[in-house]
Amino acid sequence: MGKRVKGGIAGSILLMIVGTLAMGAYARNSLWKNEIGLWEDCVRKAPQKERTHHNLGYAYYEAGQWEEAQGEFEKALALNPRYTLSMYNLGLVYYRKGMMQEAIDCNRKTLGLDRPPPETHYNLGLAYSERGLYSEAIESFKTLLEIKPDYEKAHHYLGLAYQRLERKNREGTR
Repeated sequence: MGKRVKGGIAGSILLMIVGTLAMGAYARNSLWKNEIGLWEDCVRKAPQKERTHHNLGYAYYEAGQWEEAQGEFEKALALNPRYTLSMYNLGLVYYRKGMMQEAIDCNRKTLGLDRPPPETHYNLGLAYSERGLYSEAIESFKTLLEIKPDYEKAHHYLGLAYQRLERKNREGTR
């Protein structure tokens, strides 16, 4: 065989390989069009990894799909009970669903894990406020403000908690 024929065969094989890879990349790119589809595919391929469940849960959370988000965060925590971000985000889901005691419990657990986000104190304060536990809310907001003094929303809700506690105390003395 001549060099020209060998070169033509090699070129054809290379073209087939590149074409096959290009089709695979095109098919894979359809999954990257939305976060949920991408992470659902990752969970199918790696169901024993807490990070895939966490990331799918977060995609559901961002889409406002609270039930699905809760399920994925719970799966991540079943695989790794000390996964701080999954516990933190599960607390956010419970808050969104109006499950304040569960939100409080998750936020308190989050604070006992490695490197909890400082905002956990804020979320805990909000949940306490929703339950009418204003003294606890005040402590949570004050703790956050010791860590992040310019957290504006914490200042706002701290003031509201003081106001509501005062009103509650006034009504209790009547």
